[in-house]
Amino acid sequence: MAVADFLLSIALIPGVKVTFNPSFVNDINGCLMLWCSQVFASTMSVLSLLCLSLDRFVKIVKPLRYHALITERKALVVIAIIWLYGFSSVVLPPFVGLRNEGVFCFDFARVFNIYHIHYMFVFNGLGPFLTLLVIYFYMFKLVREKKRTSAEYTIAPKVKQSIWRKELKTLSTLAVIVGFTGCAWLPSITLVLLDLHFPTIQASLTIRTVLSWFTYLNSVVNPILYALRSEQFREASKELFYKDLALVVHRLSDSRSSRVYPSSSGTTVP
Repeated sequence: MAVADFLLSIALIPGVKVTFNPSFVNDINGCLMLWCSQVFASTMSVLSLLCLSLDRFVKIVKPLRYHALITERKALVVIAIIWLYGFSSVVLPPFVGLRNEGVFCFDFARVFNIYHIHYMFVFNGLGPFLTLLVIYFYMFKLVREKKRTSAEYTIAPKVKQSIWRKELKTLSTLAVIVGFTGCAWLPSITLVLLDLHFPTIQASLTIRTVLSWFTYLNSVVNPILYALRSEQFREASKELFYKDLALVVHRLSDSRSSRVYPSSSGTTVP
């Protein structure tokens, strides 16, 4: 998901340019590169979030078999599959001919084929999002039940309570990310569908720009949420920061020492 968000932040740079200068891209290949890169990156972000949620789902439902079911090799295979699917479902079809010709690049809804847009909306957007909602509803319900059961029937309730409290916090973090992703992307997708089916209803440039920037912020918010709510992420970030700080201080100290005490055959100047 981090890679997908990084790619999206890069892909959105020309998108911002097109927002303020619609004639910035005036050929079909450049137009396809512009929009396909954004849709591909956003699709991978949603699918990666779905995989993270399914991983958490398996850990909660099958805690004793989790390490046997979810191995590093299986995780790499799943990651490869979703990236291959994202490329073949978003990028490949327009470049092999499933597109519209001679259109204004700023008008996203007119660049892609209408059936392709509906496919991406259902299978790469709405479908994964609804699946995430169902998964989190079930996981929250299950974790609360186990948390309550551990407090009543286990010998060491405090230990069990701590485990399920931590699990609940992790779920809350991912749920917030899911919620913000839905709030960021669903309005823009709805606007695209309105442009397709109700061309007489035209949103103003201000509304389009605001919705576009809201989708751009999604990739910014994800790492911030992880940093604020994930203890493991915070500790890793702190450790990396202190290591980098110590390295900078050490280099500055060495540089200062070399200036004050030059390593030459001549006389040193204190």
